[in-house]
Amino acid sequence: MALVVFGGEVIRSFTISMAWGVFVGTYSSIFIAAPILIYLGITTRADQPEVKIEDKRADGASV
Repeated sequence: MALVVFGGEVIRSFTISMAWGVFVGTYSSIFIAAPILIYLGITTRADQPEVKIEDKRADGASV
């Protein structure tokens, strides 16, 4: 937004289109992509419980 205000007339149309792109990208990430991921049940590894795998050897000893 600083370039829109202080950038001058030469780059004003470019900076306005860049600011519009940032706004639209932010809007789509928050209000469109996030609900789709929640609907599909896609989570990160941090959200999933840790599964402990036990090592079963043939001789009965554990690690």
